[in-house]
Amino acid sequence: MVPSHVDHDIPAICGLVTFFAPRYQQRYKMEAMRGMGVDRHLFGLYVVAKGMKMDPMPKMFTDKVSEVEGI
Repeated sequence: MVPSHVDHDIPAICGLVTFFAPRYQQRYKMEAMRGMGVDRHLFGLYVVAKGMKMDPMPKMFTDKVSEVEGI
């Protein structure tokens, strides 16, 4: 239960999440591509799927949040 004295501005919180989440995801993905991420295996799956010219490409790689310009 949230104490009554805590003021939650839900639209502001949603706005911050909407603003920062895609940027964090892009940075995290770029780190993974450079071998600095803990999810290097996901990048490997992406490379294999792209190399196999999978059609349709798995949804986890076509989601707007996972897009990186120039790839």
